[in-house]
Amino acid sequence: MKLRAAAAVTAALAFAGVALSGTNAQAATGVPQICSKYSNYLCLFYNSYYEGAYYATQRQTSNFDGEWFDRCGTSCAGLEYPVKNNAASASVGNTGSTARIFFNSNWAGVWDDVAPNSKRQLDKTYNNNASMNWL
Repeated sequence: MKLRAAAAVTAALAFAGVALSGTNAQAATGVPQICSKYSNYLCLFYNSYYEGAYYATQRQTSNFDGEWFDRCGTSCAGLEYPVKNNAASASVGNTGSTARIFFNSNWAGVWDDVAPNSKRQLDKTYNNNASMNWL
């Protein structure tokens, strides 16, 4: 009887580990489902290669001041850090529009574009991102 109880507990823990390890969509695309081609969001990630905490938005933002990495992705690294000047990578879902990430607030300075249904490392705005607009 104790053996059956131990096996049941082990199975339950294994199932919980699978359930908490992330969605199949995240594993398949490398980004959370809200940031994938199945959505209409821009996601900015705290770490390179779509790792760590992320921020998701559908609206243009003239200044990332007051915005926070508020969701855990592959890890929670960067959770509750400010988005402004802290994003390393980005993805855009099925928006039909390109997201332009700007170096300065109010849509000024150099920029990186992220096309619909794509993801990329930020280059000109790597950890120097202050605003974004849809093109």
